[in-house]
Amino acid sequence: MPISTSSTPSIPERILDRFVRATFAIDSAQRLLYSNAAARRLTQSGVVTKTPHDRLTFTDRALNERVAEHLVVRRNRARSLVLRTVGIASDPTGAMYRVLITPLDDASDTSDGLWMVFVSEPRAERNVHSEVLRQVYGLTRTESLLVARLFAGESLGTSAETLRISVATARTHLRQVFRKCAVQSQGELLQLVALGPRNV
Repeated sequence: MPISTSSTPSIPERILDRFVRATFAIDSAQRLLYSNAAARRLTQSGVVTKTPHDRLTFTDRALNERVAEHLVVRRNRARSLVLRTVGIASDPTGAMYRVLITPLDDASDTSDGLWMVFVSEPRAERNVHSEVLRQVYGLTRTESLLVARLFAGESLGTSAETLRISVATARTHLRQVFRKCAVQSQGELLQLVALGPRNV
């Protein structure tokens, strides 16, 4: 993954820095190739650490061993892995984290495959800023507010009532959102939003 060497972040880096989810790029030896702003904050908190050799490690020893094992086993190279911490001792809140490791390319024939690592607090994943939805997906104000409420777990009926629109109107807005986001269902939409930015 090309990383900007100037003091001004590249466009992809500026986009990734808006993700609330900590995002790292590593190779199969856990060498750190990139980290976004949220990932750098997470590193400062001690949940993950950067070794003197610029390797990404987790302070949860069992989690770190699982990650390392997954990355070196050739048959895993094309597979994603989802793990959870059991609480990080260095995190004063004792928060649990979800870790998603997914291959960035087909690494089956190389020793230095590229991986994306996403680390997030499950309890922080239920909120998304409607203004971000407007900017990222080109939604109207009402569409973005509707999606934000659905993502927070509200039903379509409750969301429509809160926004003071009819359920029929909410369905029309939702169909427009599907078109703009190139998805076919509410489930696909929420999965798309779950992978995207959270705040402005």
